[in-house]
Order: sequence, then structure tokens, then C-alpha cells
Amino acid sequence: MPSHLERRAAASESATGPGGAAAANKATVLVIDDSPTILRVVELVLKKGGYGVITASDGAQGLEKAKSERPDLVLLDFIMPRMNGYQVCKAMTADAELKSIPIVLMSAKGDKIGDKFVQVLGIVDYITKPFSPEAILAVASHTLEKFRPKGAAAKGDSGRAEGAAKAKSDLTRTGEHDHESDGLTAARPDGVDRAAVEAEGRRRAADRLAHDVAGQIVASTGEERDRLEATLKDALRVAIERLGAETSAVGLAGAMAGDLRVFPLADVLQLLQLEAQTGVFTVRHGEKHARVFMRAGRVALVTSGGLDEEFRLGRYLVEKGLLSGSDLDQLLRARRDGKRRLGGQLVQLGYITLDDLRAAILRQSSEIIYEALRWSHGSFSFAPFDALPDEARDANLDVSVEGLLMEGFRRVDEWHFIEAQIDNFHLVFARCEDVIERVGIADLTHDEQLVLGAIDGKRSVKAIIRFLRMSSFDVCKMLFRLLSIHVVRKVGEAAA
Repeated sequence: MPSHLERRAAASESATGPGGAAAANKATVLVIDDSPTILRVVELVLKKGGYGVITASDGAQGLEKAKSERPDLVLLDFIMPRMNGYQVCKAMTADAELKSIPIVLMSAKGDKIGDKFVQVLGIVDYITKPFSPEAILAVASHTLEKFRPKGAAAKGDSGRAEGAAKAKSDLTRTGEHDHESDGLTAARPDGVDRAAVEAEGRRRAADRLAHDVAGQIVASTGEERDRLEATLKDALRVAIERLGAETSAVGLAGAMAGDLRVFPLADVLQLLQLEAQTGVFTVRHGEKHARVFMRAGRVALVTSGGLDEEFRLGRYLVEKGLLSGSDLDQLLRARRDGKRRLGGQLVQLGYITLDDLRAAILRQSSEIIYEALRWSHGSFSFAPFDALPDEARDANLDVSVEGLLMEGFRRVDEWHFIEAQIDNFHLVFARCEDVIERVGIADLTHDEQLVLGAIDGKRSVKAIIRFLRMSSFDVCKMLFRLLSIHVVRKVGEAAA
């Protein structure tokens, strides 16, 4: 029968943030959500914060895991199959052994649902989707601190400090941190069997990582730690071998390349962040590509090629009201030096400030990442740099990967619903004037009214995007809403 500590270690797997406390020494959080992407990102954020994490994909499964694992906190989605959030709360409240576990509601309508149910049926707080990584950690920390039994905090803090000190001491004694083989591939002298060196590098990387993780997960020494470390070594060797084989690692200084069908964009970005890599990560999808410049594992800049006009910098300047569409078109026509970057020219001419430019570049970079997350196939490559090129160094957005993935995954989920009705950009819509006359447009949002005004029975979705200088995501989301209330209808497809 596994001990409570072993169950905690298994639940938290090998996850702990750089320099963070051991997940097993902190509270365990049960995350219940029917969206695999939300589950994945929330789990990643919590594990990096040092928490043990258990996940469930629906309410019924979540209730079973609450009974078997007895988590310290539950993060609960409201709308789910089999059992919704209300039913889970009701069942936990009726269970004498579960009713004391605090529950935090996660909902896209949190401000409406949350106020109604806070302090009712065990819900103690709520968080509204989309939420930032910082918000998740803040609500988890606040709730656990508020509902932690008296005396538990001091004891837990002491154990974490002792465990961290022991792990650091063990690593210092080992003294075998060969930094040249920390990555997926390592620098190798000429004349050495490349395959053998790569295999040895992967073995040593797995051993070091397992030792580090085991040292942080298990505060005590002895057989328990040795058994966990051996298990981790075996698992990590298999994982790193698979990664090394399937990404077709190339180069002499850590460059790698691979297939998005094997390793999705999000997984590779998280790996680069974990290893605090500096360089350029390029992902290709047909004629399209995105380049993610990273500095110490954080995103400094994202550029693209082959994407539609909506991803160009000028569109974001118009969207923020810094330029009119006609002014932008005139400036683009008047540009004599096509090699100079538009943003720098606009700052020099006094049209925008450096802060304006940075905000637009951040929006542009984020939107490119959100688009690339939808690419289910393609290729990727990563080339490490000692220093970033001038363009990326000047931008230096310093954005966390988790923050981008959180919003990006939310959009991917929303795109799935939208594409059920709007499956290509050549669709043409017409206004349902009788419905509009009957219900009016006063209740429509500003963006919904803009999109409705651009519909003339001739423009395709793509033409509306260009006409309004809005993102395809925003336009399609508005069209989806207008379709759902029957104020517009599909009338066919424009010529490709």
C-alpha cells in the first residue's frame, strides 16, 4: 500500500519550478475541467508554483478523485458533462469527509455565477476565464492560506526549507554538473562517435534531472528517495531517448528540429522555457512560418511570414487608434526604404511613442503565437544564440510562455466551436433585416455592430476582416454570435 507521501509524489510527478519548493511538500490541488487545454495549462502553472496536482476531465471523475486523493483544494469548472460544477459541490458538501475541502470555481461567466455561489455549497471563491498564471497562483495561495489548519503552515514551511537544503547539499556533493550536456544535444569534439555521445548525454541528463527532482520531492533520505530516483531515471531516460530520436536533433551546439505531429508547438515552447534557452524557435506550416525569439526561456519577440495582412504591425496600430487606416496606407505607399522597420520609422516621424510601439509589437507577437497554436502539423527547429539579433533585443518583450499558452489554448478551444459554423473564410453572409427590425441592435456589442454593418451579402469573411482591419478570430467570433441570434445567415461562398 503506497504511503501518503508516495501518493503525493506520484500525483505531482516530476514537476517543480526552477528553484521552487517540492510539490509533495506543499498542498495538493485537484483541477476539474472538461477542456484538455485548460487542464494542461493550469496543471503546468500550479506545478511550477510547487503544488501537487491531480486532474479530472469531468465532474463525476473529479468527485471520485476527491474521495480517493483528499486534495487540499479543488479548482472546479462550472459547465461540464456528466456532473456540472453545482452537482459536484452539492455531492462534496453532503460528504462528511469532503465538505471541509475548499472549492474555487473556474468559469467563463465567473462574475455572474461566482457571486451567486460563493459561500454556498462549499465554494469559497471564483476566478473568471481567461485567467493569467499569476491569478491562478494567487487564488490558490490565498485560499490555502485561509483554510489551512492552524499550525500546518509553520510545519510545512520547515519541511520545505529542510528538503530544499538537503537537495542543494546533495547536488553540491555530487558535483557532476557538466553544462555542455545539459540540453538535448551537446557540443562534441571531432572524431567521437556522435550516436554514442548523444546517448551518453541523454543518460546523464536524465540522471541529473531525476536526482534533482527526487531530491526536491522527497525531503527525507533513505530507501524511499532511492526508489523514487531510480523510477524517475528509468522514465526520464525513455522520454529523453524518444525526444532525441523523434526530433531528429542536429548540430553541435544544441540545435534541434522536428515534426509538430510528434511534438506540438506548446510542448516545445515549454521545454525551451524549462531549459532557459536563448535563441530562435521557428515553426512552419505550409507556406506560413513564425519565428519566436527567446531569451533565457522567455519570449522576446515573435515575427512571421506568409500570414494574412491582419498579422502585420500596422493593423495593431490602427486598432489602438494610433493611426487611421488611410494614414497607414499612405505611409506604406510613401516608404522609400523597404528595409527599415515600419515601427522605427513611425517613432522617428513622431506618429507614435516607443511605448505605443512596444504595446503594438506585444499584441502582434501574441496573436502570431495564438495562430500558430492552431497548426496541428508542420515542422519546427530551434537554433541557440549567444545573443539575440538587434530586432529581438530592441523589442525584448520578456513575456512568459505560460501566459501566452493560457490565452492561446482558450482561443483554440473557442475556435473549435466557431469552425463548426464558419469553416472557411470564403463564406458570404447576408443580414436578416426582418429579425434586425424586430429585435433591434441596441443589445449588440460595439464589435458585433461593426461586423453586422460590414455584411452586405457580397463580402466574404476574408473581405470583412480586411475591410474592418480586425483579427480573423474577433470577426469570426462576432459572426458566430450573430448567427446564433439569427440576425445574419449564410448565402454561399465567394470565389477563391
